[in-house]
Amino acid sequence: MLAEKQSLYSTPPLEPLLTAHGRPVSVLKAESLQHKEEVFKIRYEVYCKHLAYESSQKNARGLETDIYDGWSKHFLVKDELSGRYVGTLRLVMPQSRTSQAIPIEHLYPHDYFSPELAPSKLEAGSYIEISRLAVLPEAAEISCSYSVEVSRLLYLGALAYVQENPRLRHVYCLMEKRLARRLSFLGLPFTQAGDFFEFRGQRAPFYAGKGTVNESLKGDSKIIYRRLLEKEREQNALTSKVA
Repeated sequence: MLAEKQSLYSTPPLEPLLTAHGRPVSVLKAESLQHKEEVFKIRYEVYCKHLAYESSQKNARGLETDIYDGWSKHFLVKDELSGRYVGTLRLVMPQSRTSQAIPIEHLYPHDYFSPELAPSKLEAGSYIEISRLAVLPEAAEISCSYSVEVSRLLYLGALAYVQENPRLRHVYCLMEKRLARRLSFLGLPFTQAGDFFEFRGQRAPFYAGKGTVNESLKGDSKIIYRRLLEKEREQNALTSKVA
């Protein structure tokens, strides 16, 4: 799965070059306006045009955005053969209870299996939600495994970022059953935290504690995660020197 090559980025990547279904790809944080526009373009293609979950008219510029983007960190996967950005997800990271939240806090209508897992019980700034996973539909035309591997890289990049952020301790995700099974097969450490409910199909809240990631990952997922973690630490050290 891993194929290390010379870095080819205008924004520092999170790790040496990887592959998805044998194709060289890279994962990066969308820090610049240009990269954030790529994020919103992919989301428009997936959430407005392909799935029709969101209104194309309300996103007439061809960019799908919402209020949560104001307190989110965005990630991208770039296909190095085509030069296209093919996948994205975000970490919604509220810092204040009075004006910010994660989507689950507004969407999930039931009690959690354990009351202490409710985000409202946690310290602001200690929890995030992985949200808005989007992989371009044409990625599946390359192969189903290509699309799955792009998704895995996005999740692992996000979890590596969480691991190296000392304030972050709790990770939430609202998932359909198929995605939950897929992530479980890959060893990603999400456990169901509440009942399934109707929201664009049957979905439920899932939870991962910060300390469970490395122990749960399987096979090359663990290798990829460790490489992502190493690169995250390198970037943090470089940032600290510059500061």
